Formats: sequence, C-alpha cells, structure tokens
Amino acid sequence: MKRGIALLTENTPQTLRESLPCFDEAIRLRCTLPLGENAWYRYVLAAGFMNCADALSRLGSPDDALSSYDDALAILQTLDLEENPLFSERLAIAWMNRGVTLQQKSVADALISFENAIAIATEPSLLAASLTNYGNALLQLSAPDSVRARHAFEDALGLLDDHEETDVEMAEIGLKARHGICRALAWQLADESDGNLVSIATDTMEDALKLARHWQSLGETRFHDLALELIHFGARAYRNYQPHFLAEFLTEMLAAFRPGPLRPDQIPDSRSA
Repeated sequence: MKRGIALLTENTPQTLRESLPCFDEAIRLRCTLPLGENAWYRYVLAAGFMNCADALSRLGSPDDALSSYDDALAILQTLDLEENPLFSERLAIAWMNRGVTLQQKSVADALISFENAIAIATEPSLLAASLTNYGNALLQLSAPDSVRARHAFEDALGLLDDHEETDVEMAEIGLKARHGICRALAWQLADESDGNLVSIATDTMEDALKLARHWQSLGETRFHDLALELIHFGARAYRNYQPHFLAEFLTEMLAAFRPGPLRPDQIPDSRSA
C-alpha cells in the first residue's frame, strides 16, 4: 500500500499505472484477513479500493474508477460510524471523490454523491470541500442553479474559520469557493443588472486575489492560474459595471501577478501575425 501511495504521489502516467498492481496486491492480501471480526481491517481494505479508484480516475478511466469507489463504499457502509471518527471521514471522502469522477459522466448523479458526502462529513475542511464541489456541479447543470450554488460556496467559506492564511489546503478551498461565488454571480448578473450583486462579486474577487497574493509572497505557486481567471473576471466586471475602477484594478493586478520574461521560443513571429 505504501509503495502504491508513493507512486500515486509522483502523479505521472507511468507511476499511476505502476501503482495499480501495488493496490491490487494490498487488496488481495487484506481480503485474507478476518474482515467480519475486525472493523479496522474493513476500513483499511476500503482504503485500497479508494487509492485504486484515485489512480484510475487520474488515468482517464472513470468507469473503472467508479467501480472501485463503489467497492469501497460497500465496505465502508458496513462500519459503525460512531465507533471511530475516521470511519465517517473516509466514507465522506469516498462519496466526494466518487462525485468528482461522476462529473465526467453525469452531473445529476454527481450531485447525489456530493449530497451524501455533505450529510456525513463533520470535519470542517472536508465539509467545505464537499460543499464547494457541490456548488461547482450545480453550475455545470444544463440550466445552472446559480442561487443554490452560491449558497453552497458561501457555506463552505463559513467553515474555514480564518485559517486560510496559515493552512494552504484551506486556502485552496477558500479560493475555489470564492471563484465559484463569482461564477454564480455572473449567471445572476446575466439575467439582471443589480448593483448589490456587482459589489458582492467584486468584493469576493478582491478578497480571493488578496489571499492568492499572500500565498504567492510565501512562494506558493499553485494558485497562479486561478488568480488569472479571477483577474479576467474582475476586468470584465469593472468594464461592464464600474469602468472608472478598471484602470486602477488592472495596474494593481499587473504589478502583483506580473509574468516572467518571455523566452525566445515564446515570442511570436511578426511575419505570421
């Protein structure tokens, strides 16, 4: 199992494929244990199926991944969730990750998985992640439910308890939730021009970029692409609704998130322009 996790962490197509036989062997060995007599044995067996599902999902095999998640869920649902808080936490993770994988196939079914995760999760960051995924799925519907999505994102933010500047995982959830609020508000603003909604959208976007700049100052680069999306959103919002703020916003953002110099191979050939 540990060898498989190490290969999974490297996260290349080769190491992901190499992790699968490791997880399969761990599952085979654990199936020889007296599972009916020991809840912990069932708990760690489910972990093998979940790790296998994670690798399969990253490799682009959602059907196989979903089958593995279903195997894990069948085992986890035999556990007494009151016996150990880890049992309910892993069950919630299984539902949430299954929902993420299901989004490639059926958003409606993914929503059910996220609802199950939300109903079970008690740990704040896990519940916040489940709510954020739920909100994202609501915005993926053929008729996006922007109101419910926004409420889900706002509930997620309420669980982070001012830890976003010290915990990078909570910061990631918080940034994604704020990005989701901006997307939900964009749908609402498409239907009606509401000055209050515009203010909420720009304030949310500014808060997200402030948090991204904080982590950038600490050398964390994982939020750069999300920050660029938020800058694009902010530029459109200011251009459309508050154009007198646009120049100031762009000047500040270019200073804060200025890209590095172009390499020679990145400079376009003027002859083909």
